[in-house]
Amino acid sequence: MQNEICITKDCIGIGIISFTSTLYCSKEERGIKGEKEKLVELEKSRMGCATSMTAANRSVVSTTESKLLTNKQRYIIKKTWKVMCSNITGHGIKVFLRIFQLHPHVKQLFPCRDVEGEDLLRDSNFKGHASRFMQAVGAAVENIDDIEAALTPLLTGLGKQHIQFTGFKNEYFDAFTEAMMYAWHEELKGQFSGETSLAWATVFEFIMHKLKEGHAAALANSDKVQQNLESNDQIASK
Repeated sequence: MQNEICITKDCIGIGIISFTSTLYCSKEERGIKGEKEKLVELEKSRMGCATSMTAANRSVVSTTESKLLTNKQRYIIKKTWKVMCSNITGHGIKVFLRIFQLHPHVKQLFPCRDVEGEDLLRDSNFKGHASRFMQAVGAAVENIDDIEAALTPLLTGLGKQHIQFTGFKNEYFDAFTEAMMYAWHEELKGQFSGETSLAWATVFEFIMHKLKEGHAAALANSDKVQQNLESNDQIASK
């Protein structure tokens, strides 16, 4: 079995950001999920990217206005996301290729660690992960008016799960912000002005900050558990 960070839109009740019930996916399991993903992508192509995260709208009722972004910034995010969600998989691939280019060691955490070039672009697991990642960003956009309340518990929970990936470091989350800013600039071009760039950077930094919080909390708890175990062993050996 190989480690695979999985982000999907339908594993948690409110359908925003989640991870599969098993973080270690066998080849057989990934094959089954691959067939399901094909059906999901087919359905999404008929419905359009605007409906890719409607589960979040149905389940999350905004009770407070986001203090993270101004009204104008939220408008900019929603408007420019219409461009980015036009090719969910393609833009997600750009993000991960940029990460692997700037931080090759991060690729070693993925099942596609030994796949290169055109083979990587055709790899169903890689393409599926890129698509799920962009769907997660879409969830943030769907909940942009109440992003802190809607996403904080899920993001910190997802961050905690990364402790299960041997060698994963908290600072690796920064690679995603860097890569997303690059991919957004490449696609939006002239639209990615200073104002637009700042709005998206604020969203990306919020997401990664919460992931870091969760990961750091899990590491601290793990260290505490290990210390308790060592202490108990010392007492038992006396």
